Amino acid sequence: MSKKEIEIPIGKYKKAIGKALKDIFGNGYAILSIILAIILAIVIFNGSGISNSSSNVPAAVAGQRLIDFAETQGATARVISAIDGGQFYEIRLSIESENFTMYVTKDGKNLIPSLVPLTGNSIANNNANKELLTNNIINQ
Repeated sequence: MSKKEIEIPIGKYKKAIGKALKDIFGNGYAILSIILAIILAIVIFNGSGISNSSSNVPAAVAGQRLIDFAETQGATARVISAIDGGQFYEIRLSIESENFTMYVTKDGKNLIPSLVPLTGNSIANNNANKELLTNNIINQ
C-alpha cells in the first residue's frame, strides 16, 4: 500500500483569519466596546439597573400593605390619601381616629414612619422629634 500525501494550505487561511482578527480587535476600543456591551446586557437582564421601575407597586397597594401591617400590630387603620412623594409614597393614615403621615418605599416593602431632615435649621427643630423617637424606642 502506498502512502499518498495530501497537502492542506493552512498557512493561507491562517493569515486571512489572523488579518481579520487584527482588523477587528486591533485597537483597544473594539475590545472595550465588547466588554461594555456584555456588562450592559448582564445589568439589563438581571434587572439591576439604576431605576428598576418594574418592582414599584402602585400607591394604593403600598397603602394597603401599610394597613395590613397596622392590623398585625393590633391597630385599626384606613388610608386617607396616598400620593407619590418622588422616591417614596406619602401615605396619610387614620389610626384609631388619629391622623398620621407615613412614608413607604416605592417597592412597598419598607415603612418610614417620619422624615427627619439632616441639614440646616431643621436639626435644631428636631430635638422634640429626637425625644419622641427615644421615648418610643424605650416604651417598646
